[in-house]
Amino acid sequence: AVITDETNHYKHTVVDLCLVPQYAILDPSLTLTLPKDITAATAMDALTHAVEAYINRLKKLEEMAMTYNGVVKTYAIQAGRELRVIVGADKINDIEANKLSYDLSRQIQSEMTYPGQIKVTVIRETRAVNYAK
Repeated sequence: AVITDETNHYKHTVVDLCLVPQYAILDPSLTLTLPKDITAATAMDALTHAVEAYINRLKKLEEMAMTYNGVVKTYAIQAGRELRVIVGADKINDIEANKLSYDLSRQIQSEMTYPGQIKVTVIRETRAVNYAK
């Protein structure tokens, strides 16, 4: 649901699992009797909501990973089917990186709804760089 604050020109979103339908029935024949401009506006609105839901899911994945100690950066890639988590090599050891991957995958599984599976990869690396002059 969206609440519009016309005074401040801002839209507030209200999100709850109770507001999300389990099924949507899409019947394109319903648009045959609508004026063309309304049909176009409805299609753009539906597309906008689909893109917004997609981006919010990616953002939620990345934000979820950032709550863990030692995480430096996160990347939701491959349409949200993979989450790459970069950790500080000086903050997390190999065993903790493995545990982080496991814990994060369980948290995603319990808190999110998504098609298929999401691969969680924790990357811990050290780099040594020198220059020959």
